[in-house]
Amino acid sequence: MTPPKLIGVALGLLGVLIIVGMGGNRLSASVGDFYLLGAMLTLSISILFVRSLTKTMPTYTVTIISTWIGTTLMAPAAGVEGMLHQSHLATGVFPWVLLALAGVVAQGLAGFWWNRGVAVIGAGAAAMFMNLPPFIALIAGHFILRDAITASQVVGGLLVLSGVFVANAQALRKAPPIPLQEGFEGSA
Repeated sequence: MTPPKLIGVALGLLGVLIIVGMGGNRLSASVGDFYLLGAMLTLSISILFVRSLTKTMPTYTVTIISTWIGTTLMAPAAGVEGMLHQSHLATGVFPWVLLALAGVVAQGLAGFWWNRGVAVIGAGAAAMFMNLPPFIALIAGHFILRDAITASQVVGGLLVLSGVFVANAQALRKAPPIPLQEGFEGSA
């Protein structure tokens, strides 16, 4: 942990806290916020595993196997939720199309890119990018859902972007070109 990384972490965390916690210009937290905190802590730990795995296995193999294991482990939980009548299945086609797209894009493509990024830049630098989703969700929510953006959210977003930039500026300047993985060179 270098001083720029520590400053970046502090700026990013402060920005996320402002975006997530400043509802109505006062600090607040919900149960959902704690679920998301747990998810981010778990993801942070998994980054360390991904970094180690991508040293010995191709990124796409790590992504496919980890997605398969995750799906297998989630199936019993989904089954229990269904038996307790806590889940409601959509009846139209459109929600299922969106669900399939979310699976392909969020789990497949984004998961692959994330694992590839961790393999290339390392766990520490990749961890800083976890501060970006609240900011991106804020912007997407404004344009897609027409949610209003408050001044505190703008300040938080700027802090997040500043933190990511400060923490990764030196690493990005020194980053070597990204080599293609075996199997991605194309067919001759």
